[in-house]
Amino acid sequence: MKIGCIVMAAGNARRFGSNKLDARVEGKTLLRRALEAVPASGFTRAAVATQYPQGMELAREMGVKPTSVRMALTRARKKARAMLRPELEKM
Repeated sequence: MKIGCIVMAAGNARRFGSNKLDARVEGKTLLRRALEAVPASGFTRAAVATQYPQGMELAREMGVKPTSVRMALTRARKKARAMLRPELEKM
């Protein structure tokens, strides 16, 4: 079975007050901790959807494909439409 993983790391952190992905806990950023929790080697494909350049850089460094949030949503919509098309045509 093929299993993929998308780490959603694109929030604006308005309530947090700053980019929480860069916040450090015991010397590591929250994004690094999230990527370590879901190692790319454990999945057929792994990606990080983010709007932050430093998040994209870290993803590449850790062997995870970075993608912009807009690109990830566009791809997800296309795949959903393709999956639903046969069902919609039956209606």
